[in-house]
Amino acid sequence: MNPHSRRHFAPGVAHAALALSLAAAAAPTAAWAQEAAAGEGTAQSENTDQATLADDIVVTGTLVRGIAPPGTNVIGVTQADVTATGATTTAQLLQSVPQLGSFNNLQSPTGFGNQITSNRPNLRTLPGFNTSGGSTTLVLMDGHRLVGMGILSTSPDPDVIPPGAIERLEIVPDGGSAVYGSDAVAGVINFITMKEFDGVKVDGHYGFAKNYYQLDASATVGKKWDGGSAYVSYTYTEHDDLYGRDRDYVRQYPSETGFPGLTNLQCSPGNVRVGTSAYYGLPYTTATAAAALGRINQCDYSDDITFYPKEHRHSVLASVSQQLSDSLSFEIKGFYTTGAIDIVTGPYRVQQGQPQTITRTAANASIFDAHRVGTETSQSVFFQYGPLDAQTQTVDLDTWGFTPTFTADLGSGWQARVMGSYSRSDSKSILTNFNTTALANAISAGLFNPYDPGASNAAALAVINDSELYSRTKQDLADLRAVVDGELFQLPGGGVKVAVGAEIYNEKYHILTQDQVSRLSPTSGSAAVSLPNTLGVSTVIRPAIAPIAPIGLSRTVKSVFGELVVPIFGADNATTMLEELTLSVAGRYDHYSDVGSTFNPKFGLTYRPVDWLKFRAAYGKSFNAPSLADAPGTIVSNISFSARLPPAALLAANGGPLPNIRPGSVAAFVQGNAADIQPQKAKTLSLGFDVQPPFLPGFNFSTTFYKIDLKGVIRLPPTDAANVYGAFRSIVTFAGNQAGGSFSATDLANLLGSVSLVRNAPPANIADLYAIIDLRKRNLENFKTHGLDFSGSYDIDTSFGSINLAGNANYELSRKRQPAAGAPYSDEPNVSMFRLRGSVGAQVGNLFGQVVLNHTSGFKLSPAVGFNGTTITGQSYTTQTKVGDFNVFNLFFRYDLKGEGVASDLQLTLNVDNVFNTAPPVYRGDPIAAQYGYIGSLTLGRMVQFGISKKF
Repeated sequence: MNPHSRRHFAPGVAHAALALSLAAAAAPTAAWAQEAAAGEGTAQSENTDQATLADDIVVTGTLVRGIAPPGTNVIGVTQADVTATGATTTAQLLQSVPQLGSFNNLQSPTGFGNQITSNRPNLRTLPGFNTSGGSTTLVLMDGHRLVGMGILSTSPDPDVIPPGAIERLEIVPDGGSAVYGSDAVAGVINFITMKEFDGVKVDGHYGFAKNYYQLDASATVGKKWDGGSAYVSYTYTEHDDLYGRDRDYVRQYPSETGFPGLTNLQCSPGNVRVGTSAYYGLPYTTATAAAALGRINQCDYSDDITFYPKEHRHSVLASVSQQLSDSLSFEIKGFYTTGAIDIVTGPYRVQQGQPQTITRTAANASIFDAHRVGTETSQSVFFQYGPLDAQTQTVDLDTWGFTPTFTADLGSGWQARVMGSYSRSDSKSILTNFNTTALANAISAGLFNPYDPGASNAAALAVINDSELYSRTKQDLADLRAVVDGELFQLPGGGVKVAVGAEIYNEKYHILTQDQVSRLSPTSGSAAVSLPNTLGVSTVIRPAIAPIAPIGLSRTVKSVFGELVVPIFGADNATTMLEELTLSVAGRYDHYSDVGSTFNPKFGLTYRPVDWLKFRAAYGKSFNAPSLADAPGTIVSNISFSARLPPAALLAANGGPLPNIRPGSVAAFVQGNAADIQPQKAKTLSLGFDVQPPFLPGFNFSTTFYKIDLKGVIRLPPTDAANVYGAFRSIVTFAGNQAGGSFSATDLANLLGSVSLVRNAPPANIADLYAIIDLRKRNLENFKTHGLDFSGSYDIDTSFGSINLAGNANYELSRKRQPAAGAPYSDEPNVSMFRLRGSVGAQVGNLFGQVVLNHTSGFKLSPAVGFNGTTITGQSYTTQTKVGDFNVFNLFFRYDLKGEGVASDLQLTLNVDNVFNTAPPVYRGDPIAAQYGYIGSLTLGRMVQFGISKKF
């Protein structure tokens, strides 16, 4: 059996499952166990109110039962919100929260270096979340940590949680390391699943847009009995992929760098460069070269890539709870998710934007001479080969775990909770590729024709293409946490509450990565392959590749923590302008077996001058420990040589600070993980107020000011020339800085010896090495941000039912970064600063309707992007200085049948997303993370989705 075969759910079975769901149709998920814990309806409400909480409820962000986290706001997303969004995955659900970087965007698994990670959330859009192995947003399920997923990621993927099993979602957009430890820098997202379910429900959705579909089907079976309950919930989801050619807004624009005024030259047919400036469009021969001079073939790379990949998942969540005695209860939940993501990255190209240098040899003379235009002995050829979907990536994801919890009533209001969990994930990535060394050798041997790849030797093509980047990561997380809380004593303002606890958890991370390995033997390297060249001589066209040994890492974390809540004024001693005054302090000490120890405190204040107005404040410290995926060796250290050099304006000849470039110069780019990466540390502050005026029943409004000061951001340096040779110049070593004003052969030998893989040949003349750019992941920069959150809703009773107005917004006042120690802070460019989700809904009898506006503000581009002042194929281009706003309107309708029999507990839904088929605003700069023609916002276009649910 092929070792790379994947377990795919047969489409026929998938559609049959959906048909069964649509035929039987299920009821919506159970409502909140305590609806007041985070608001109702379709508003994403803030600020869980202490007065409304049941004594046994533990809200995210605090250790103490029955209270909201003092000083901190909580954003609650109810089951009604889940239904209204039409989300079929938790990633889609999170796209509706303005405080998250994925808001109003089409989120898909993200990564770097062709290594897809997972759908990780990013509160406050902090930097480095796509490139660091860990995350600054902590994801929990029922208060439990989850194992990380992905190849170079130790962050959990929320999509392992079936949306149908989610009872509510609590988001604390504030530092939480004093309670939870690592990762809770920007905040905590806690998915709270159903505690119990009785009966049977099935449901399904089918949505479609132009050249796209998505579907999901789920079934839940449960039973309650005296003192206990059990249920199992299963969900299947799948969606189609979208290519750049499927959406008009996905496209490449002419560039000012590389080949000014052009898109790309590596096309089919391709192009030939002779010398430094003479371009010939293929096909041509020596006899017709004059006519081909200046006739340049261009193509749009974005057409043949999937900007939204194909994906399918199976998810199961099971729960059993039992009251063991009057004072002891037990609950255990288990989950299992398996799925695959399929990505297409287009035809094979040597290196995007770079040609293959063809040197004339005796073996390739006939091919070369047919395209010679003079007496030259080498040419630069731009080409692509293979079918349009030649380069593909498949990511298989499997994870499972269980979370037992014992809760003991200790008497006198005291309670002990012991929470355990064990979870494991297995992620495999296979990126088809070609062997660059084999390609160069085959060209030299006359076995590959770069001018017409289809005319190449078939056996040589098979060897060149028998290559892939194979990666597999297995992760384990075992966690044990115990908390005791209760009331210490009474003050005039109420009971002083305390919670203390301890936690120990162990992480294991095992990775195997092999680059340019034979597809037939991914764990054992590749053998050399010889073929006879055109002279009949046996030539090694692919050298042997030794296997890279797997890496296994682990760490153990031991922690103690506590929280004290002191009510100075409360219901029993309230006075004028002092209805409530509550102080809290929390702290946690964590000891890591590999990166040392840390202590993080947090202080909170809640002040209520009258019962309908509350002020709150919180200050704390948080941290994110370096991920095991960020350790040296987990990424294959490598070096490549490229002509990506500084813009002319930065060179000394033009008055700039950088050394001049000699013809033929290249730069060396080193990649991997740097040694001794340290934790990211942050100070967080939040100030806010909540108002529910008695003279306006049904109205509430909240505002929160927040500030984050993050030190030692773990991330990859930028790779674009403007940043590399500009703000991040500290990562560059220039030849002029070396002894004698140039690199030496020893410098080059040491550089090559420091990496595991050399991707292409270094310059033959050491004098042509202009600079060494260190692109290794590290603690790269410091970052500051502050802003405002707004949230409100207004419920109005009417003669025909009710009207609901709701809104949730985030306005970033500032985002600044410090790219190197001692450098000044500067504004982070090209980021949207305002995000809003507003809705108007009405209930008329059994029908509920809602219109939603998702707004993402535009921003100025600094520096300006795009090619200026040229007309290409009849279209004139100018420099772009601003990205426009992105406004998307969605419609939602729900009809609840109240009949008997089949019509009982039957619900029909209709979602129309992006009603006006609005395209993201244009971005004409070089693509960022494969985003062609747009930046920061993405849409499927107008999509219609039908849903039906039924409970028995």
